[in-house]
Amino acid sequence: MTWRTTIYGLSVQADRALHAAPTELWTHAADVSLTHEQHEVPSHGPGDGVITMHYAPGGEDLYYCEQRADGTYLLVFVDACEFEVSEDLTQAVVRRHRGATPGIESVLTLGGFLAWQLYQRGHLVLHASAVEVGGGAIAFTGNSGMGKSTMATLMCAAGARMLADDVLRIDSVDAQPVARRGSSELRLRKGADTLAAAFDGASPDRRQSADDRQVLRPADQAGDRLPLRALFIPLPTRDSDEIRIDRISPVDAVFLLLRFPRLLGWQDERVRTAQFALMSAVAASVPLSLIHVPWGPPFSAGIAPAIRAELELERQGRRLQLGVPA
Repeated sequence: MTWRTTIYGLSVQADRALHAAPTELWTHAADVSLTHEQHEVPSHGPGDGVITMHYAPGGEDLYYCEQRADGTYLLVFVDACEFEVSEDLTQAVVRRHRGATPGIESVLTLGGFLAWQLYQRGHLVLHASAVEVGGGAIAFTGNSGMGKSTMATLMCAAGARMLADDVLRIDSVDAQPVARRGSSELRLRKGADTLAAAFDGASPDRRQSADDRQVLRPADQAGDRLPLRALFIPLPTRDSDEIRIDRISPVDAVFLLLRFPRLLGWQDERVRTAQFALMSAVAASVPLSLIHVPWGPPFSAGIAPAIRAELELERQGRRLQLGVPA
C-alpha cells in the first residue's frame, strides 16, 4: 500500500499507514518517502560518520545523527528505531531496533524524525502545541512535561481548533510568522487524559500510543498557514489556585524560546545559526507570555477564558498582567 499525508508543510509518503490525517494523491513528488524494513536490527551507538547531533544526558545515548562519507544520514533513537536518509533528505529507510515496542517507529516518525527533517531543511521548529483561535494560531512551548499538550487540550475543549502537537513549524509570509498544520492528535500523559470528558458535544476519538500515551483526536481541525498571534510558556504549579499571565520582553523572549528545542544536542553549526536567526525574528514580532496555572487533575475551568481575555487585550494593543481567580 501507499499512504500519503501533508504535515508540517511536508508531503510525506510511506509504505504503511501512520497516525496522521491522510490526504489525497498529490500532483507533485513527495518531499519525504519512507520505506519500512520488516526485520529488526540491534541498537547501536555512533559510527565513523560526522556527528551532527548527539543527545546523551548523563553519558547515556538517547539519540544522535551522523552524516556518512557518501553524504547520507543515519538518525538513531537508541533502543527504539533508526532512519537511514538520503543526502537530499527525500528518501528514508526505517528500521525498528530489536526488542523495541511495535509501533514506536510510527511515534518517532511523526515526532523526532519529521522535526529533524524540518531542522535540516532550514525551517523554524518550536517544541510546541498549537491551536486556532479566531482565525489565528496560539502556541504553548516548553520542555516535555510542562503542559503544552494539556494546555492545547483545554483550549480545544473550550472551542479552539486543533493545529499541532509537540512539533510546530513556523514560516514567514510577508515578514509575518505563520504556523503550519501539524499533528491532528494530542498526546497526553497520565492524568491529563481525563480532559476527554471536558469536550462538549462530540467526544474526541481516543487511543493508546506505542509509548503509552493517551491520544485524543479532536473533531475540529485547524487550517494551514495561520498567522501566529501569541506564544505562551506554561508554568504549572500545585501551590496556588491563581492564573497569572506575565508578558516577556522581546529580548528575553528569544533566549527563553531557545531553551526549548524539539531536538537537543545539535553540533551542526548551520542548524544552530539558522534557528537562532529565525527564533529572533519571531520573538521580535509575536508576544510571548509566561502563564502560571494551577495544575490538576482536575484542571481549572478558568485557564481557557484567561487566555482568551489576554488575546483580546493583545488585539486591542494593550499589555496585560493578569491575576484571575481559578
